[in-house]
Amino acid sequence: MAEDWDRLVAGGFAFEAAPFAVHPKDRERALDYLTRARDAGLGWAEVSKHLTGYMEAREFAEDSIEETLERAETLMAEATGTSPIYEQVGGGFAFMSAPFAVHPKDKERAHAYRSAAAKAGLSWLQVEADVRAYGCRQGWSADEIRLQLARVEKFMRKQLET
Repeated sequence: MAEDWDRLVAGGFAFEAAPFAVHPKDRERALDYLTRARDAGLGWAEVSKHLTGYMEAREFAEDSIEETLERAETLMAEATGTSPIYEQVGGGFAFMSAPFAVHPKDKERAHAYRSAAAKAGLSWLQVEADVRAYGCRQGWSADEIRLQLARVEKFMRKQLET
């Protein structure tokens, strides 16, 4: 992540050693950073690595780094946004980064999620946001998120658009 990312993440701190995203303006700037990271296809793994590097370079205390990472992970999920049926998205994955709907039970749960998404009137973009949020919470890299999204899209997109 380049210099611009450092500038964006700095906005989440009121001053150099302040807690991350505590003040309303800092929170707003932190959400901007995390939303831009999400839009760039970056997962939680890349964001947490960048945040850690940023804070280590500025000699933040270890407990402060851990606290910031916890707060940032929660904010990243918020920045990602989820649908009312988000809790069902994980059913299509046997475990963290297993391929979507490969195992028969996972496929059954993936069908249930697809039906629930159609019934709830979700668009493909909303389903995509759910999968991105799930991936971020599982610690997937940007490449893993893109790979899983391709699998989910193949399984779901056509049915959601008809």
